[in-house]
Amino acid sequence: MMRRRVVGHARILAIVCLVGLGLLAGFAASASAAGTCKNVSELVHLRRVVLVWRVVHLRRVVLVWRVVHHRRVRVRVAETITVRRRVRMARTATVRRRVRVCESASVSLSTASVPSSGGAVTVRYGSSGAATCTLISSPALWRGADPARVDCRGAYTFTLPAAGALRRWTLRFTARNRFGQVVSSSTTLTQQAPPAPPPGPPVNKYTSSNWSGWALEGGPFTDAEGTFNVPSLYASAGTSDTAEWVGIDGFSNSALIQAGVSEEYDPSVGLVRIWAWWEELPAPSVPIAGMVVAPGDRVTVQVFEISGSVWGINIIDTTTGQRFGTQQVVYAGPGASAEWIVEAPTVSGALATLGDYSPDVTFSNLAVNNAPVTAFDRIFLLQGGQVVSSPSDLDANGFTVAYGPNPPPAP
Repeated sequence: MMRRRVVGHARILAIVCLVGLGLLAGFAASASAAGTCKNVSELVHLRRVVLVWRVVHLRRVVLVWRVVHHRRVRVRVAETITVRRRVRMARTATVRRRVRVCESASVSLSTASVPSSGGAVTVRYGSSGAATCTLISSPALWRGADPARVDCRGAYTFTLPAAGALRRWTLRFTARNRFGQVVSSSTTLTQQAPPAPPPGPPVNKYTSSNWSGWALEGGPFTDAEGTFNVPSLYASAGTSDTAEWVGIDGFSNSALIQAGVSEEYDPSVGLVRIWAWWEELPAPSVPIAGMVVAPGDRVTVQVFEISGSVWGINIIDTTTGQRFGTQQVVYAGPGASAEWIVEAPTVSGALATLGDYSPDVTFSNLAVNNAPVTAFDRIFLLQGGQVVSSPSDLDANGFTVAYGPNPPPAP
């Protein structure tokens, strides 16, 4: 019977150990712990109680008969006697002996993964009996000393800001006791990358016999706006023309409402003529009398729907402060595209030779209404089998168009 009982206890102990290991494994999934032990020699103060024989002086009071004033009376008399007897004594001894000393360190996080939007994280740390402790993050998570001197048992909460990419940190807690034992434990914190944006509208590359620049397809677009610098033209053997404008429609249909600035080189007098204008196809362009535009001026064009088929046009020379506006244009186009263009215009029914313009023309402050965009169109101007005007990439600052086959950098 006794043997069976011992075996039963052994099984119970094994089960308890397995359960304990399972709990530790579960804890290790969310925390990190480490420990170390060693034998050290140290002074130990011992106190014990012993029985010893000692000579003890005792005092007692007895009644005796004495003659007092001729009378015999009993009086109290104090007597002292000396005896030897066993008494308890406390003795203290200091000895040097070897002892086994263990040190541990653990560190855990309230969450091991933070979303890209950021959030608060608490790191908890502790040791079994350390004298000094430090906490370090790589790369740094906080200002000041790193590693930071911390209490040997405590917590620290910090907030991660939003991130634009995946980020990781290693946090290490180190404990040192008075015997020189050092033990460290580390854990990893991850901040997730933001989700990839959905694919945007495609960017199409086109060539044209009269346009260079960028167009947006989709809509319906009810307003378009942009600012550009006015170039000049180099001398040429014959007449050459260049125009910069902002408009709606015309990319995929025959309707178009637009406004901008034109430059024309006349070889007979060796001069460049520059003027502002607006146009609604199929009617010819309308020059803006009284508005003087010069090379280097920056011009803002706004084309916008007022109500129904009534539209407005504003042209502002932001360099000189001159302004032109009309709000009585009747336009019935579908608004299927918006454009910012450097053009070789049609003059007297014939396509003009594009003038060699300088400097490059930069379109900025591009804006349309909140209509959906289904495609971005990058347009290169082709004459005589050669690219003669090339737009840069489109970015948040706009784009630049340069004379010749080589696209310039984006602004």
